Amino acid sequence: MIKGCKYWYERKTFSIQTNNGVEAILRNWSKRTSGYLETCGPTAAINILDAMGVPTGVHSPALASIQPEDFLTIWMNDPKNHPGLGIPTDTMVNEWAQAYPNAIKTVFGVPCRFLERQSFEWVSAMVSSGVGVMLCLKDPGHYVAAVAFDSVAAELIYRDPWPGRTKTDGYNIQMGGKEFDENTKPLCVVFGK
Repeated sequence: MIKGCKYWYERKTFSIQTNNGVEAILRNWSKRTSGYLETCGPTAAINILDAMGVPTGVHSPALASIQPEDFLTIWMNDPKNHPGLGIPTDTMVNEWAQAYPNAIKTVFGVPCRFLERQSFEWVSAMVSSGVGVMLCLKDPGHYVAAVAFDSVAAELIYRDPWPGRTKTDGYNIQMGGKEFDENTKPLCVVFGK
């Protein structure tokens, strides 16, 4: 049996990081420097919020829209929005898990918690209860969105915002306890709690 966030099974609530404005800017800049693909955290966060049924649309008074992961990335990287966090100024703030609770609460009104050293069983119980959990992989260093748990297969169901990393589009991939133990960092961001 699979239990999870309200809309964990809805493909229309799945976002990828390679099609937004911030990534386009970074991709163009990377032609002159090196690398892009920086918005996995904000995109994983939007995957969780959308799977939970939280409205994430961002519109201007003139009805122009901006992708919510772009808005979150820009908000997080504005220095006036994160005083006192102790985050190095030579990195993008969205790379730091401890910055997400304040950002998600401020931008989308959803309480979050940054936690360390949570077990596979604990994360499985959280997502089974309808709470999304943002995990960070070790290799590569990359955020994913845990949105459900399959109790028959004993596997988390997560959304990977980096299409192609797993030779899939990243939608609802499964992860067992062994992979969790071997390839997730001992930190997470819990949404809605």
